[in-house]
Amino acid sequence: MARLGRIGIFSKSIHKFSVNPKRGHKGFFDLIDLTIIEKYLSEMALSCFSMIKPSESKKTLSEVASDLYELVRHFEDNDKV
Repeated sequence: MARLGRIGIFSKSIHKFSVNPKRGHKGFFDLIDLTIIEKYLSEMALSCFSMIKPSESKKTLSEVASDLYELVRHFEDNDKV
């Protein structure tokens, strides 16, 4: 259960982080990897992460954490972000 909660937190964080540049800072949005945009900004993105089977949660948590880490590393030197 704890893994499923972390998956939700990470996926919502990535979603919100990706939506904000899309609205006001198109240049930053264009720097985000297309696979992350497709995975977290689709219509069903957040609801898909809530339907994960507990047996698949470890793998999914690893993927979501990796995506979040990639975003953090990509923008770590940019003070505006």
